[in-house]
Amino acid sequence: MAPKEIITLQNCELSSPAQVSASVDSALSTSNFASISCLYQSPLHVGEQVQIQDTIAPTHYGKSVVLFYKKGTASWAMMGTTTMDYSGAFSFTVSFDSVGIYRLRASWSGDADHEGADSTIFTLDVSLAVSYTYMVLSSPAVRLGDAITIAGYILPAHSYQSISLYYRQGESEWNPLVTVTTDSEGKFSHQWIPDTVGTFYLKAEWVGDSDHQGSTSDISIVAASKALSYITIALSSSSIETVETVTLSGAVSPIHNNVNLAIYVSSDAYHWSLLTSMTTNMQGQYVYCWSSLSSGTYYFKACWSGDADHVGAESSTPRLEVTYSPPTNPDDQGTPDNQNLGITAPNYLLIALAIIGTSIVATGICLLTIVRKRHA
Repeated sequence: MAPKEIITLQNCELSSPAQVSASVDSALSTSNFASISCLYQSPLHVGEQVQIQDTIAPTHYGKSVVLFYKKGTASWAMMGTTTMDYSGAFSFTVSFDSVGIYRLRASWSGDADHEGADSTIFTLDVSLAVSYTYMVLSSPAVRLGDAITIAGYILPAHSYQSISLYYRQGESEWNPLVTVTTDSEGKFSHQWIPDTVGTFYLKAEWVGDSDHQGSTSDISIVAASKALSYITIALSSSSIETVETVTLSGAVSPIHNNVNLAIYVSSDAYHWSLLTSMTTNMQGQYVYCWSSLSSGTYYFKACWSGDADHVGAESSTPRLEVTYSPPTNPDDQGTPDNQNLGITAPNYLLIALAIIGTSIVATGICLLTIVRKRHA
């Protein structure tokens, strides 16, 4: 009786094409794998493809070779099947969908003349794939009260993922700004309105997921400046007489109550003189009354210097025409006029002539009397 040899199925295929090689009259020839190799660029990331290749001798063209893998302490499992070429070479192209330490080996079951064989075990360390987070700003500068758009995306695209936006001023610590969610294309956007003046630094962060590492965007810089303000001025009339008064009124917007402002006057809209300083009321408004004893053309404007959040502003320059109005003589008050006395200018002349004629007649009579007395 021929001697017998038992070859166990341990470490052999757990599914087709498993087979058993046996011989009753002579020992089976051995078959051997060369050194299994793996073509990839380290480190290997989740989802990246890797090529496993080896050679079996003697060659068995078209025969099946099975690739097994094992992760951690789990059992061996079949990963794929391929066939040998004319030189006995074979290869597998595989990828991994999770992080971990993987062990790989190739197996051939043998045939009627050759024993089956297993390759050496090859170990791979699969890590999370790299991701990239990008962020851009709609503008590098913004005024208080205005919004700036913070937009960006993740590569590879990851939809419906949470992105954390952070900000800081100067060298201070990073502070959370808002958490946004990517859309179906992995993009995100947020409208932000700064609440203080200064230089802000912004960044976006994604923590990653089961197959990708987290990533942080480059830092973007935005300068927040004071908001604009406005001041108005209006005249109650565009022309007055010197005996009249004009009212100057206006307001500061946005509403600023109890802030100082100045009103200026000019005769040529070029050289200005301070007319008065005053403060706004609770509604941010002001009123001032003005009159002039001199006729001419006058221009007015209102100015305020701003505050911590708003730049100052200057109003328009409305024009006012002042015309001369002669004053009334107080001595003429209550004196009856000539018509009330019934005396006209011609009557004055007749009276004067009558008085003169009377004087001449009287003088003549006196002279005649003196002459008569001498002759007597």
